[in-house]
Amino acid sequence: MSIQHKTKVRWSLASWLFVLSAIAYLDRTNLSIAGLQISREFGLGNQRLGWMASAFLVA
Repeated sequence: MSIQHKTKVRWSLASWLFVLSAIAYLDRTNLSIAGLQISREFGLGNQRLGWMASAFLVA
């Protein structure tokens, strides 16, 4: 495998990681905005809502 091919793979992987982390951040932000309505509808407490937000952090 050539050096140029390895570099393309690395940049591609770095780009995908950036995109996925940006999506996870946006999902977590949306969850913080809609969290009050979600907790009311499903009967979740603050701790359960925190676990949901942490799930996006792990992703």
